[in-house]
Amino acid sequence: MATGSISSIGIGSGLDAENIVTQLVAIKQKSLTKLETQATTISTKISSMGSLKTAVSNLQDQIKKLSKGDLWQGKTVTSSNSGAITGTVTTKAAAGSYAVEVSQLAAAQSANSTAFAKDAAMGKGVLTITMGTWSQTDDSHSFSAGSDSSKNLLLDDLTGNETLSEIAAKINAKEAGVTAAIVRDASGERLSLTSTATGTANGFQVTVTEAVVGEGVGANLAKLAYTDPAATDSGNGMTLGRAAKDTEATINGIKVKSSNLVLSDVVDGLTLTVSKLTEANTPANITIAQDTASAKQAINNLVTSYSSLMETLSTMMAYNPDTGAAGTLQGDATARTLQSAMRRLIQNTGGADTQFQSLSQIGVQLTKDGKLEVNDAKLTAALKDPEGLKNFFSVDAAGQDQDGWAVRASSFTQGLLDTTQGMFATADASLNAQLKSNSSQKESMQRRISAYETNLRATYSALDTKMAQMDSLNNYITQQIAQWNKSSN
Repeated sequence: MATGSISSIGIGSGLDAENIVTQLVAIKQKSLTKLETQATTISTKISSMGSLKTAVSNLQDQIKKLSKGDLWQGKTVTSSNSGAITGTVTTKAAAGSYAVEVSQLAAAQSANSTAFAKDAAMGKGVLTITMGTWSQTDDSHSFSAGSDSSKNLLLDDLTGNETLSEIAAKINAKEAGVTAAIVRDASGERLSLTSTATGTANGFQVTVTEAVVGEGVGANLAKLAYTDPAATDSGNGMTLGRAAKDTEATINGIKVKSSNLVLSDVVDGLTLTVSKLTEANTPANITIAQDTASAKQAINNLVTSYSSLMETLSTMMAYNPDTGAAGTLQGDATARTLQSAMRRLIQNTGGADTQFQSLSQIGVQLTKDGKLEVNDAKLTAALKDPEGLKNFFSVDAAGQDQDGWAVRASSFTQGLLDTTQGMFATADASLNAQLKSNSSQKESMQRRISAYETNLRATYSALDTKMAQMDSLNNYITQQIAQWNKSSN
């Protein structure tokens, strides 16, 4: 009697064993599917919490801006002639108007040499450039050296063979108070020196002396001296290209000066930048006013951010009884707690010493759906009292109950966002622990299902073998009986 081998369960028994095993395993798989659904739900909650955390973080950014006292002390500055004068202000500036006339713009001194033949040797000597101030009395000029000697320049290593271009390169290499350039025309090439900074205090004088007593000075090098701004004979030295000048202006009739094009520290908190002269008797009017636009924008940003957070919360917590559709955080305790906390936050009062006691008094009011909206007329009226708004939002008192609304709100949202003990950190830790446990359960369930399927297949394989053996024995007996019957006939 040969039993053979079973290659597929059910062949020996005639049963649809493969289908039976598949269905039995599918029943067990339902538990695994449930765990996979749970994992998806947990992952969705983690993602939703991340979105809420981002929304709260954005709200905190807007709250922090309102907690800064400088926001309520901001000023704006405008110019009636911005092509000539523009301004910037700090919170120190007082609101007011200033008439500004500019009669002179700051300039850097320049001096030019006579023309030299290209590549002509300049000769021996020592060239010294000293920074300082030129002054004039009647027809004579005098020079006073500046106190900052680091801007001065000394060329005492000339061999006598240097060309004008090489002299210019040596001057520029010193990175002192002047720059040198070579200008070429039909007559030859000239040295042009220019102060690196504007203003009368940044003028310069050029002297040429002997390197060795009695040796004399090279004829060409001697022509690079500049010791008299009134000199006109460029053959004997450099001549003035442009005199060093300060910016000269009047502010409300008071004369002011600056070595550059910026008038700073002339009015507290105000800095003016000039770019051209004003017309005679036509001053530019510089107006400093309270900056209500920035404050209004900051409040509107708070309203937008808060409303966006509450809308996100509402969507995540929603449940539709007609369709059975639920939001990703429907029934979630953390979401409910956050929603309640945000509603209480809006009801908080402001700081001390202010006529405003609530957000609604300044035009920020709740809507029926739990969001915020701005009553522009009330807000505009409130912005006329910047000190009151500063106290309401930004005062940081010794007692927390006297702190401004934004100061307390900032502290509250910071607590929510704390990376170790905050609401989101706690929720994330719990959800991630659930996800980890779910993963372990799935792995364990998968092992049990695999073992169950292996046992089922082994059982049905054994049944197939037995049934095949019995069929073989039955066939043998049938054959023997048939043979006996045949023999007896």
